[in-house]
Amino acid sequence: MLSAGVTFEEAPRDEPYGRVAVWRDPFGNRWDLLQVKRDT
Repeated sequence: MLSAGVTFEEAPRDEPYGRVAVWRDPFGNRWDLLQVKRDT
C-alpha cells in the first residue's frame, strides 16, 4: 500500500472489537480498515 501512495495515520492498533488500521489514500480520503474479532 505504501508504494501506491497510501499514508498511514498511525500504526495498526488493537481495540476490544478487533484490529484497526487508518490511512489516507493519494486523494486525501481517510479510510479505516477493521478486522473484527470473532468470539471463539
